[in-house]
Amino acid sequence: MAVTRDRKALFLLLAMMAACFALMAAYFLTSRTWNVAATILDDRAGQMDDYTVLAFSGVVPQTNDQAGASSSGEKLFVSDVRGDYEESGAVVLTLDLEHLSAYAEPVIFEGSGRSIGVFSLERAVSEKQLDAILEDLSDQGAQTVVCLTKRPAYLPVTDGVDVVILSENDPDYSGTGQLSNDTFIVSSPEEGSIGAVVVTASNVASARIFVPKESSSQK
Repeated sequence: MAVTRDRKALFLLLAMMAACFALMAAYFLTSRTWNVAATILDDRAGQMDDYTVLAFSGVVPQTNDQAGASSSGEKLFVSDVRGDYEESGAVVLTLDLEHLSAYAEPVIFEGSGRSIGVFSLERAVSEKQLDAILEDLSDQGAQTVVCLTKRPAYLPVTDGVDVVILSENDPDYSGTGQLSNDTFIVSSPEEGSIGAVVVTASNVASARIFVPKESSSQK
């Protein structure tokens, strides 16, 4: 009889723990969804006072067909996207994915009420080396940490990194990004397009792609 009661108590405890984890996951996903939705609405309304935008030219080579189709269109520059966002009140930071070595030493940028720490990896590093980089950025006051790299495999872990921007095409990650644990990972768009990672005041990231001709974002 006592064994049965113990089993019931254990089952109840496990059920309660599972319910707690489910509620936490639902809260996180719902909170992020609302934040991203609010970002899209603010973007369309041109009210971006509390946002930081990380803008960069696409560096993924186009296929022959795509290159031919876009050759007759207008060329899109980061300055075009920068101007639109700055008119909306956002702070825009331009990143150079063609020269990752420029961020070999971590750099601190001032965003909209947030300090943005940016570093690059052009080869795989150990977890100890990554910890040293993150500690350096923390000491410099970084509130949002961004890693620029060719491949996600160069990062031993993503803990402590808020945003990863890939400069090479990766089939697992798109130009509009996706969440991996607590890290937002986005691939560079193709050459001729502009990528933008939009970071809210509460550190929720989402991404846009701006393409030639239409100069509009694909969501």
